[in-house]
Amino acid sequence: MATQTLVQPTQSNLLRFSLRLDSVTAALSGVLLIVAAQPIVEFLGVGAPWMMIAGGVVFLLYAADLWWISSREPINRTLALAVVAINALWVLASAVILVTNWLPLTTGGWWAVAVVADVVAIIAGLQFYAWWKESRR
Repeated sequence: MATQTLVQPTQSNLLRFSLRLDSVTAALSGVLLIVAAQPIVEFLGVGAPWMMIAGGVVFLLYAADLWWISSREPINRTLALAVVAINALWVLASAVILVTNWLPLTTGGWWAVAVVADVVAIIAGLQFYAWWKESRR
């Protein structure tokens, strides 16, 4: 007689997916900032190439941390919520930059900041929804 075992996932696949999506986008952004630092500075109209390179390194470290968080079983909910908060702060800082003209961005730079903030907001919303869904289990 064959027996079947029902295996329930202990963590939301959506939470893991959203953290890994964030990790991949952060890693790609980091590589882009490092490889194309000079053209990015010219496009944005602010900063120096070394700032983009330093930012790229920070993004790569953040991406590795996100991947590590997403690989734990179970995912640490406090760390996942901290990621949501970091993303929300990114979006808020971007909005402040755009509304106050604190940085003398080019038109393309203004749009780039706005689009990146939108993408980060979507990822943060997905992460928060997945985190919230987990709390209701």
